Amino acid sequence: MPDYRPLIGITPDVGSHPEEAGERAYMVRCNYIDAVVRSGAMAIILPYDIDLAAHYVAKIDGLLVTGGRFDLPPDWYGGAPASPASVIKRDRSEAERAYIKAALAIDLPVLGICNGMQLLGVMQGAPVIEHIPDEVPDAVDHMAPDTVHQPRHEIRFEPDSRLRRLVGAETAQVNSVHHQALRRAPGVQVAALAADGVIEAIEIPGHRFCVGLQWHPEYGVSPADTAIINGFVAAGAAYHAHRRTEAT
Repeated sequence: MPDYRPLIGITPDVGSHPEEAGERAYMVRCNYIDAVVRSGAMAIILPYDIDLAAHYVAKIDGLLVTGGRFDLPPDWYGGAPASPASVIKRDRSEAERAYIKAALAIDLPVLGICNGMQLLGVMQGAPVIEHIPDEVPDAVDHMAPDTVHQPRHEIRFEPDSRLRRLVGAETAQVNSVHHQALRRAPGVQVAALAADGVIEAIEIPGHRFCVGLQWHPEYGVSPADTAIINGFVAAGAAYHAHRRTEAT
C-alpha cells in the first residue's frame, strides 16, 4: 500500500435508477474506478454541479473525464446542427466543461477518455470530424462496441509525446468505440494517430498532465493502457505532494 493514495474525481453519466422508477441516478462503469484503484489511487464520483466545480476540484488530486455514447453540442465547435439521431447530453457536457476549466486553472492532472478527449480538444479550439466514415477515406472501423474488451486496431505514438515516454513503445493496440474525432488545432498537441490519420491521443501543452485518449484504457486491453493510467495516478500523487509543499 503506498503512503498516499491520490484522490481521483470521476465524471459520471446519468440515467434511470434501476430500482426506483422515475428517479435519476449517477452511473459510472466499475472499470473506470477499478483502473485507478489498481494504479494506487482512490476515487470519487463528481456531481453535475457547475457552481461548485472549482470547490470539488480543489479537493481532488486528478480529474478523469469519462466517455459515453453521445456527442458534444455541435454549436460548441461550429458544427452542423445535430441530426435527430444524435444523442446530446448538454447537462453532462456543461458540467464536464466546468470541471475541466477549473482543473486547468490550477494545473490539476486531467485524463479525458473518448468524449472526454474530444471535450478537451474543443475547449482548446479544435474542430470535430462529425462522422468518421463520411469524412475519412479508407477509415479504420473505429466504432466497434462489441469488441471493446479486446484490441481493435493499432495506434502510433508521436516521438516527442509524453505518452510515448510513458508507454515506452512506438505503437500500441487499442479498443475503439467512437464515430467522431478531433481535427488538428494550434492549442492541441497530437500524441498518437491511427493508420488512417485519425487522432487517437492528444496532450495540452503547458500543463503537468493533461492528456486525452480516444480509446478506453480502463478496459486494460494492452500494457500501454496500464502504463498510461499509472502515469496519470502518479501525476496525481505528485500534484498532491506539490500542493502540500506550497501550503507549508
